[in-house]
Amino acid sequence: MTKAILAALAVLVLAATGAEARADDLVAAVLPSSRSGVVNKPVTVFATLINTSGSDATGCTVTTSQAGLTLDFQATDPTTNQPVGKANAPVAIANGQAQAFLLTFTASTTMQAVDVPLTFDCTGLAAAPIVSGLDTLLLTIADTEPADIIALALTPSHDGVVSTGSETGTGAFVVASIDIGAGEAITVTPNTGDLTNLPVTLTICQTDRGGACMATPAASVTTTYQTLSTATFAVFVTAGGAVPFDPATTRVFVTFTDGNNVVRGKTSVALDVPVTASTTPVTPGGIYVGVLRITSSPAFPQPVAAMVSEDGEFHLLPGKSITSFSKPILRETLQLNFVPTLTLTATGNAYAAGDSVTAETGAVTATGVFSPHHSLVLDFTDGTETGTLSLNYVAGLYQQPSSLAQLAGEQTLHDEAGNTVGMISIMADGTFSGTTMLSSNATACDVSGAFTIIDPNFSVVRLTENIAACGSAAATSFTGLAETQTVGSETALITEVSNPTAALANLTTPDQMKMGNNN
Repeated sequence: MTKAILAALAVLVLAATGAEARADDLVAAVLPSSRSGVVNKPVTVFATLINTSGSDATGCTVTTSQAGLTLDFQATDPTTNQPVGKANAPVAIANGQAQAFLLTFTASTTMQAVDVPLTFDCTGLAAAPIVSGLDTLLLTIADTEPADIIALALTPSHDGVVSTGSETGTGAFVVASIDIGAGEAITVTPNTGDLTNLPVTLTICQTDRGGACMATPAASVTTTYQTLSTATFAVFVTAGGAVPFDPATTRVFVTFTDGNNVVRGKTSVALDVPVTASTTPVTPGGIYVGVLRITSSPAFPQPVAAMVSEDGEFHLLPGKSITSFSKPILRETLQLNFVPTLTLTATGNAYAAGDSVTAETGAVTATGVFSPHHSLVLDFTDGTETGTLSLNYVAGLYQQPSSLAQLAGEQTLHDEAGNTVGMISIMADGTFSGTTMLSSNATACDVSGAFTIIDPNFSVVRLTENIAACGSAAATSFTGLAETQTVGSETALITEVSNPTAALANLTTPDQMKMGNNN
């Protein structure tokens, strides 16, 4: 019975995500979405793959690139969920049809809360997008048996979607769980995943056999499991603003963590907050921080930052002053076009990161959704690569006044790696001149340009920059944005500018400031 329920819920997850949110050849889901196990002992989950390509598919397989992990897959009968055929044998899936699989993972080493990427692929088709929490597995492997919570969520509509009914309404769903591992005290918490700034309030309570709360709903609840013991919960979702329906990314997760804050179980549902488009202000401007996930190939998520003007000019930042990166990230310059339903389209360019000036890597198109002054989601395509940017609005960085007087003075230029690359002098009218060093040229080049205020209530300002021909480098011009940050009595800027062939990033600080003050 449990296997049949898991298979059915996996299909419901796909019905609420892939077909409505994306136009992909293949879409996939995994249930349960997390497991905990022991080194060299198999751990199993179920998966469903739907062929949405428009033609019949052959050679369909499931693989992973995760080091230290062996994955075996086997097709299952859709009515009984019992394995059929041979292990690791590719299967055919007719157009519009689904195939369920049993996935068996065996780890040769310990792993702690690794979001294992899975590649669901068929011959000649684009692989299913790798969407964290939907067709990945959050896996923890220990030397001794840990708690292992299998959790399933059920919504009143039985379609994997919890609805609040309005921008201020409340919805609810239930979660059933069983611990098939060691007994342990577990804290159960609802959350919104990468989009930590969605305008919703989440509470949870443990329920009795009749479905009634055993205590007043709170932000989390802790209960002690014994091996094979069960527990049920009710989760309440109250909206406090617009959240456009994007079931692959706007979701409510429920995580089960142990005393060491290691995730031992996880489940989720899509979130639906019906938007009153006519009364919702469409103001995309802001400073955003969040996560970049590549969906076209296995890749670990990367922290990112972006700044957006009130008219939708978008610059993905190296992010030196907002958060620390272990390596440079992809940079994008886009023009976002919003509509009152809080959806968007975008076009622009992507640039390879790593140098102060970088060559263009390709044209970018994107679609997305946003919750004003809360979150921004972009699903982008850059050549053959696809990805998702899940970003959270940071009021403290954006809602600072800007003025040309703030910017005036002698400023030191740093590249995205923190190296000093030049000096400029900014006049009271926003114009500037000075020198800068290009990575392709050891010569100090003359630079000039101007800052202009977009809205004096916000920290993002517009920037034009011209670099004169010097050494082997030709003259070039850039346009873009700068973000002002006040640190004590001083103002720092993060600038990101681009043209059709290159991008340039700088952290501009007054001489007496240390760069560490802006990290």
